[in-house]
Amino acid sequence: MAIDLRQERLGGLQGLRAIAALGVVLQHAIYYACEARGIDYMRYLRIGFGGLGVDLFFVISGFVMAGCLYQGRRFLWNRIIRIYPGYWLAIVLSGLLLAGTQPNWSLTLSSLPLIPAVPLNIGYHIPYWTLVYEMGFYVLVAAMVVLRFSAAAMQRFCVVWLLAIAAVSRYNDIDIAQPGLWLWLAPHNVFFVTGMLLGLVYRHVSRLPSLPLALTAVILCTLGEILYGMSHAGAFMTMAPGLAAVVLLGIRHLRWRWLEHMGDASYGIYLSHAFIMVLCIHLLDRHAPGLSLYALFSLAMLAAVIGSALFGWCEFRLHRSLKRIGRGRRERTKS
Repeated sequence: MAIDLRQERLGGLQGLRAIAALGVVLQHAIYYACEARGIDYMRYLRIGFGGLGVDLFFVISGFVMAGCLYQGRRFLWNRIIRIYPGYWLAIVLSGLLLAGTQPNWSLTLSSLPLIPAVPLNIGYHIPYWTLVYEMGFYVLVAAMVVLRFSAAAMQRFCVVWLLAIAAVSRYNDIDIAQPGLWLWLAPHNVFFVTGMLLGLVYRHVSRLPSLPLALTAVILCTLGEILYGMSHAGAFMTMAPGLAAVVLLGIRHLRWRWLEHMGDASYGIYLSHAFIMVLCIHLLDRHAPGLSLYALFSLAMLAAVIGSALFGWCEFRLHRSLKRIGRGRRERTKS
């Protein structure tokens, strides 16, 4: 039986979102600090915290979408107002902060609608390639909702989707960040599909013991990291069930209010941390050029966490306001 997010708030999911966002921030802080000092960042990044954070975000997204199927024809519109306003606001802020300091910053209108076949604008310093995947996933789920797929039919579709990804990945090396028209068959979709399958069968697996879940998560995520160099699809299909176990553990055990609040701001943190980091490092190199790598990393990390959390809080409040406006219009229409 699928989860229904009308009936319960799973605060642990927000905590997991916060952890995923901080993993991405940590990896980018290492990357940008090392880049500024002309050092290979891989020397300091033995674990791909950012990649794991993105993968966890995708599993959570798939899980949550399984709990939003009741929204019917409103489903896609709700996803649009969740993704686009914050993204566009982040582009505006990126321009305000970086346009005068980064010569490669320019606005490209083609980047605004998150179309898969459009080249990425790396000058924004916004990792919005993941949003293209998000919207692609939402479009497919919306189609299943409109076509009134049953939960069983959705499960079958997800299994076929996984098989198609595995088959295509065997013969086609799809670019992860810019998959183009191969978007729906790119390996990263494995995490969305796994999360959705977890949401569809949540009632049957929610009481699995914590210790076996934790062992499963550690073993599968470790194996996935080992396999990554050989096959992206194979690595992701190994890691995804491990991250699904992490989601179950997080729902059960992550009950810290401060972490939930950070999770509320996680989308804004994800969108804005990188360009805040870039600005911070630019200013530090200009006014304190002798800083060590560790000092540069620490200050960039601190500035990014504080600045992006503030942006995330504003973005979260904006989204809540948009939801209230939409709810009010629906109620007036009904009356």
